Amino acid sequence: GKATRANVEKVLAHLSEIMRKGDRLFLYMVGHTGARRGHSYYDTVGPKLSDTALAGHLDRLDQVEITLVMSPCATEGFIWQCSGKGRVIVVSTRIRESNSAGVAEAFIRGVESPGWDGNRDGKNSILEAYGSVTAEQERWGRKGGRAQPGHGLLDGKAVGDQGRASGGE
Repeated sequence: GKATRANVEKVLAHLSEIMRKGDRLFLYMVGHTGARRGHSYYDTVGPKLSDTALAGHLDRLDQVEITLVMSPCATEGFIWQCSGKGRVIVVSTRIRESNSAGVAEAFIRGVESPGWDGNRDGKNSILEAYGSVTAEQERWGRKGGRAQPGHGLLDGKAVGDQGRASGGE
């Protein structure tokens, strides 16, 4: 179906009905976003999906471990609103930044490539994939003497409830 807010919300509502304690949800959102008045909005066909609306849907999945990865511009607001125990959130930029680096591709490489398996355990973690994102942003910024195109952010309360760590600086 179309990527409308109503369809996205319908899928999330369905997931909240069928997912149970201990289940894991990996939500990877690619596309366009924007920011207004300190909030981030995911561009859907018609009305946009706000960070607070997405947070409300994720809150209904309170027994589910959630990983949310967002690669569009101005995504920091999703960390502010969607953060919570049992969640890992990776976003590509601060709220006032655009994204010129290949963040979506870098994240996929970070998940798939053995070169990003920092602890050599044979599995690439979200933290290791996040390292690929920040490295790509830094590399892209150095290329041609340009300003760094974005600063990826990581919120990892699922791992020991350690709170926020930001990278790319």
